[in-house]
Amino acid sequence: MRRRLATAAAISLVSLLVGAVLGWFARDHRAQAELERERFIHALAKISCAETPLRLLDSSRLDAARMVLQNWLWSSVRTAATMATGPKPPSPPPEPIPNLIESVRRAQPLADSPQAPPEAAAQLNRLNEFLLGYKPAGA
Repeated sequence: MRRRLATAAAISLVSLLVGAVLGWFARDHRAQAELERERFIHALAKISCAETPLRLLDSSRLDAARMVLQNWLWSSVRTAATMATGPKPPSPPPEPIPNLIESVRRAQPLADSPQAPPEAAAQLNRLNEFLLGYKPAGA
């Protein structure tokens, strides 16, 4: 009787451990699939960011290209500033991103243009302040 009970307990324990390991692998696979989907969507967005202005520039529609790029810029500034100063700011990436941080700094003078939304300068200031304190993961 004791031997049966011990065998049943051992089988239950092994089943529990196998289930936990399989669950962990499934969760890891799902997270990896989500990351790949985000990378794919980001790549598609970059195609759009390049294709539209290039097409407009090729057709000598410089004003339209400028307007498209400015709209994308101010939309991205608004989104990034909101994320950086929100209740759950983004966690740092594993590697430094100096080119992106420098792009935000170089965008600051554009906030003084008449086409910039009134809140653009303040949003860029908040974003630059956040990025100045941004440390890569593990740094």
